[in-house]
Amino acid sequence: MTGEVLECDVLIVGGGPAGLSVAAALPDHISSIIVHQDAEIGQPFRTSGGCWLADAERLGIPESYYQIID
Repeated sequence: MTGEVLECDVLIVGGGPAGLSVAAALPDHISSIIVHQDAEIGQPFRTSGGCWLADAERLGIPESYYQIID
């Protein structure tokens, strides 16, 4: 731990589909969000079901981090 203190309006623990969906659905007046993940957020994007592509795109997750399956 570096001792650095971060402040935010909302802290989301987990950068998977659920955490990213919560971040994408927050009201516009929320100005600072921290999404904490043990590894790089959104990499890789894994789930046994589906993901919310619109949320991933809105949050700026690079296309190389997910795969669309027909």
